[in-house]
Amino acid sequence: MFFKTYAVTRECFLLLRKEKAFTTLLIGLTIVTVVAKLVSDWSFDNPTGIFFNMTQTAFRLSGTFIAIYFGIKMLHDYRTSGNVEIMLSRPISRAAFLQGNFMALTALLFMYGLIAGLGWLIVALVFSLHVPYEFMFWGVVMSFGEWFLMAAMAILLASVCGFGMSFFAGFSLWLVGMISGVLSLSLGNTSHNAALHPLINSIAKVWSLDRFSLMSYSRDLVLPDLSVLMSCLGYSLIGGLTFLILSHICFAHGDVVG
Repeated sequence: MFFKTYAVTRECFLLLRKEKAFTTLLIGLTIVTVVAKLVSDWSFDNPTGIFFNMTQTAFRLSGTFIAIYFGIKMLHDYRTSGNVEIMLSRPISRAAFLQGNFMALTALLFMYGLIAGLGWLIVALVFSLHVPYEFMFWGVVMSFGEWFLMAAMAILLASVCGFGMSFFAGFSLWLVGMISGVLSLSLGNTSHNAALHPLINSIAKVWSLDRFSLMSYSRDLVLPDLSVLMSCLGYSLIGGLTFLILSHICFAHGDVVG
């Protein structure tokens, strides 16, 4: 089983690595990082915090785009081209095929995170920004936790829906996750729309991606307790595994041809 999964992972990874979008995203992320430095210079109120918040947000969004778009596109291309039938005609199970796709996407996100994270650090050093190294390290780790979760969600959506529906549902769920925590906090400070408070709070507790932003815990670049960081990574792991289990069930009982 391991060698079959590895073979699928290697083939999918080589195909994904050739995509030109990654170079574009890295260039765009570099530009945003430099712009963030210029914007932070305009503020006398915590310029380092502003730089970190802008750059980690751009870092998270670029990886999330890779996780959702290529997680859906990869499986969709296999299904529409008929290559999935060729793959499964070998002694490779559907489970190994799906696991291989997910592991290839995870490996690509890890490689992207290392390259982009190194560039992030270099820009901070070049501009002499006093961002604590451990804060930047955990910023990368938390971002990768979010990417892992979104990649698993994308694989699940691609297992049950066509490309258009999966793409729309994936980015809709991402948008809900991005705003639910902020909306819950803002509604909690007002007396209006009291009927919405329980609903928004429930959604925020179950599905809030704001938990992966370090600046949501500390504006002074001070790391939260390790238990808080571990709980966020645990949320990512449990949520990602749940999505993967559901995707295996759906893919095992569905039509492999899109």
